[in-house]
Amino acid sequence: ENGEPDPELPERYYLDMSPYQISGNCEGENCPSPGLIGHKNGSMYFDGDHKLISLGQNVDLADRSFTISIWAKRNLTDKTDPLMWQGPLSLSEQRFLFGFNAENELVCGFGGSDLTTAGLTADTEWHYWACSYDLDSGERKLWKDGQFLAGDQSNPIPQMNENLYIGQAPVGSFEGYLDELVVLDHALSDVEIRNQYT
Repeated sequence: ENGEPDPELPERYYLDMSPYQISGNCEGENCPSPGLIGHKNGSMYFDGDHKLISLGQNVDLADRSFTISIWAKRNLTDKTDPLMWQGPLSLSEQRFLFGFNAENELVCGFGGSDLTTAGLTADTEWHYWACSYDLDSGERKLWKDGQFLAGDQSNPIPQMNENLYIGQAPVGSFEGYLDELVVLDHALSDVEIRNQYT
């Protein structure tokens, strides 16, 4: 009603505004709630208590180039805040992680290794975060607010029969606001990332 989700519904769906029309879903108490006005529109609030949106296995990042970007406003610093997760915790080569560790470093981990940032100033303001991977070169990159932070070489994400989650991982639950998640099937250039930010 009035554009607000009905908290009594057992399951909610979040629609993809792209031509691909991939929807996410959640159930009951695990659903995030409507949040602050984000970068352009309303955000979703994740309270740090196992709130999540599942994209199922509809988003295939395995053995391909990609860029993931999202606007996020953390409630607290010095804690683990996963933005996205896929796969088992125990096998680093079999999982994908995009988010923050307890040292406030941005992490994009897959292919058996993690790319992290160092020296980030931790705060609770809105920021634009992005991770990209180019399959041909093996180059993995991280950005904040359109500015390049770190890069390395990595193996691609392997094939996994695992759901992709927003806001929840075995290492913790995101606490704060998320808005404008974008997943692309190619690695954006530095200029394209800056244009996305602005």
